[in-house]
Amino acid sequence: MLRGQYMTPYEVAELMAGLINITADEIRILEPGAGIGSLIAAAVEFFAAKPTPPRVIKVTAYEREPILAMHLEITLRQCAIYAKAAGIHFESQLIRGDFIKRASRTLDVKRPEYKAPDEHYNLILTNPPYRKLRSDSLHARLLRRQSISATNLYTAFVSLAIRLARPGAEIIALIPRSFCNGPFFRGFRKLLLRDTAICRLHVFESRSSVFKADSVLQENVILKAVRSADQGDVVVSCANGSPGSISSEESMHKSLLIWEDDPGEFIHIVLGAEDKSLIALMRRLPTTLADLGVEVSTGRVVDFRALDHLRRLASPHTAPLIYPGDLVAGHVVWPHQTRKPNSVALNEVTKKKLLLPSGNYVLVKRFTAKEERRRVVAAVYNPDLVLGAESPWVGFENHLNYYHSAGAGISAQLAYGLMAYLNTSLVDRYSRLYSGHTQVNVTDLRSLRYPTLAQLLTLGSVANGGLPEQHVLDQALGRVLESPSL
Repeated sequence: MLRGQYMTPYEVAELMAGLINITADEIRILEPGAGIGSLIAAAVEFFAAKPTPPRVIKVTAYEREPILAMHLEITLRQCAIYAKAAGIHFESQLIRGDFIKRASRTLDVKRPEYKAPDEHYNLILTNPPYRKLRSDSLHARLLRRQSISATNLYTAFVSLAIRLARPGAEIIALIPRSFCNGPFFRGFRKLLLRDTAICRLHVFESRSSVFKADSVLQENVILKAVRSADQGDVVVSCANGSPGSISSEESMHKSLLIWEDDPGEFIHIVLGAEDKSLIALMRRLPTTLADLGVEVSTGRVVDFRALDHLRRLASPHTAPLIYPGDLVAGHVVWPHQTRKPNSVALNEVTKKKLLLPSGNYVLVKRFTAKEERRRVVAAVYNPDLVLGAESPWVGFENHLNYYHSAGAGISAQLAYGLMAYLNTSLVDRYSRLYSGHTQVNVTDLRSLRYPTLAQLLTLGSVANGGLPEQHVLDQALGRVLESPSL
């Protein structure tokens, strides 16, 4: 792995090439982060094997890493030989430079490098680099000039590639599944859904199977889209075992991909009758957080920025500081026996910026460990049950999300009802349909549908003595929702 770039295993490259449907006489391929050229080689082999191959293949390949560019040059020469044997005229341009900078100039009508849309590509193949993009970086500024919002290199690469694709062009990309949800990728989702039609999403059941040698834990998908086309149904396929295989596939109606009433425009990847049933059940839930008079926010205490206010031990002049590790079986166990500070000093600064009035809050871990059974892990902070929490204030560390009402606590019974619901298999399974990582954002929690207030209060009676066994909790939710099949 170099600078966030992971090499495409050849069996995955072959799978991606096999998704190509273009039948044009001249194929113009763009690979914005080509690496050693695996995707290009697989595409050339694919076209050469067709009964009627294209007359011309023209490739533009970007690679800025000198070692990779050297191997890419060799791959392109081999592609030329292979194409010639199949009667295909092959041309290639290897650009040893920065794709974002070059593409931005190509799309700028005021610059001499500008290319009109009819000069653009009809096939985009890419496994772009994965790395966060600083908002104050040159790359981010260049992207904003093109009205592109990107927080990661992979969305920047795919966004620019879409802009460089002519109408009807196919875009086939191996990218993290994280773009499907969350506020950071909303700009990319809007561009993708506006400028293309998604026609296939291929998922890998094993989180590490694609880049096994690189120990990548991000879930990846193969996205295929068509430029300037109307959105239709989407083929969803799955690899179970070899990452280059397709073990199952089916068509998903476009209404399941994006919910019309979802302001976040989350992309749901639905595969199989069980997933469809889950979606139908979730969409029947009638309540939003606003209906409940409840909000969700991220913990205010960023410990390394508040060191002057943190204390190792509690005292009458401090407030409890709750960390994710304090969440145990639906309750908060505090003080913790770790090296982390246990409390926040009480003063005018902390009361204004870091602390909340003591009360009942539902806490949700923002990040869950690989060994956690559930993606969403919730607990209730009830000061009456936390030993030594007599302070009228409380602090929640930044790796926690907290449910509240206008910055204060909520009723104990509602808190237990929300905690129980968030810990159900329904919420866990649903979150996995759109999220390919173990982070739980406030946007995810706001977008959830919830049972009614009366149903939550009833459900809370099951969990106010502690979190029950999973099957007991799920059965209780089923009874509350009058859905015994849950």
